[in-house]
Amino acid sequence: MERGYFNIHFEHPDTSERVLGKRSWRVQPGVIHLQRWVPDFNPLRVATSLTQVWVRLHDLPMEYWIP
Repeated sequence: MERGYFNIHFEHPDTSERVLGKRSWRVQPGVIHLQRWVPDFNPLRVATSLTQVWVRLHDLPMEYWIP
């Protein structure tokens, strides 16, 4: 997606409920805000600020690794 937005799909509904249940995750020096996908979402119409974060993805298949 554009402007730093990500669409994340969870295989198990209980996992998505657990992750979305927190709504916000503290990542120093900022916060990641999570929300459910809405069909008419347009990242170009949302006012945002940028924050650089590290994300750890467990069991990521090798074909998605970029050295």
